[in-house]
Amino acid sequence: MVIGSSYVGHLGSFFKGGGFVMAVVLGLHNIPEGMAVGVVLAGAYYGNTMLSMSAALALSIGIALQNLPEGAIISMPLIGEGYSKPKAFLLGGMSGIVEPLSVPLNLPAVGTPLNDMSWEDVSKISSMGLASSYFSVGDRKAITLNGTVGSLTFSNQTSYAYILGIDHNASIEGNGIHFQFGYTALSGGTNIAFVDSGNGSEKKSGTWFNMNNSASNSGGWVSSRMRSTICPAFKSALPTKLQAILKTVTKYTDNTGGSGATSARVTATEDDIFLLAEWEVFGARTSANPSEQSYQKQYDYYANGNSKKKYRHNSTSSLVNWKLRSPSVMNDKSFPEVTTSGTSSAYYATYSRGFAPAFVI
Repeated sequence: MVIGSSYVGHLGSFFKGGGFVMAVVLGLHNIPEGMAVGVVLAGAYYGNTMLSMSAALALSIGIALQNLPEGAIISMPLIGEGYSKPKAFLLGGMSGIVEPLSVPLNLPAVGTPLNDMSWEDVSKISSMGLASSYFSVGDRKAITLNGTVGSLTFSNQTSYAYILGIDHNASIEGNGIHFQFGYTALSGGTNIAFVDSGNGSEKKSGTWFNMNNSASNSGGWVSSRMRSTICPAFKSALPTKLQAILKTVTKYTDNTGGSGATSARVTATEDDIFLLAEWEVFGARTSANPSEQSYQKQYDYYANGNSKKKYRHNSTSSLVNWKLRSPSVMNDKSFPEVTTSGTSSAYYATYSRGFAPAFVI
């Protein structure tokens, strides 16, 4: 087929004239508008209570109306360059075709494995309230650790964080995907806690995986050395892209310590790396302040019957006790921990134990 010289001439003038420039500029401008519609539509479709189909329709109509003058900005220069009005109108309208094409650019397809997604996409899905449509409790994602945490140095250490709960305790803690460390493999493998060279020993100086360097739970979680020193160091060992999207979550714990179990002792902290509380693991209490449970919920991972036992990360055939953040109200010296038999028992704050941190996206 031979293309007419008149058509070629018009095409050349289009690329050289103002119409082409405006089409490119407005076409690029329309991409995020299409993505915005996609976000609202996806949220409404998957049941986000903050989004609705009527909101998606309203947004679509609003964007369509403001596209009318944008199309005219393209069409008018084309008429001045010799195009007929119908052809100029058609080319102006075509500048908006990128909007529906960009709708699916927002999110990975439902069914994409968690481990195949970027942390940015996981964060986006979580923020839109769509996590339950994409993921399940127990799903895992590889994380490579580098840096020194207490007396333990990570060098390209890969562990698989697993989902503890989706939108866990949302009325208090907000929406988010809660993860804990960690497994040794994407499927199967061993559930581990990190241990240092002092594990099982009393440590009253230096930096170890103990709650405090003194045999005291005074100040509870908020004042513990674990929270002020070990957890921030662990955050720094995470990949920078993961650090950037960690959510700060409200956690309630007895932040007084010592004997006594009044509700006034249970207060909020804002944490991005944290230990679990006794109730969050067991759905019951042995030595934690009973008032904690008014603000906490057992994580679905443990409520579903998964084992609470963990093994040493550097010796995966050896079970290890791992610490919890709730101070014991039975005395002024201890914090509960998950024992090698999977039960709860309180032990001195000075003893180095397994470290099984959690975080929220």
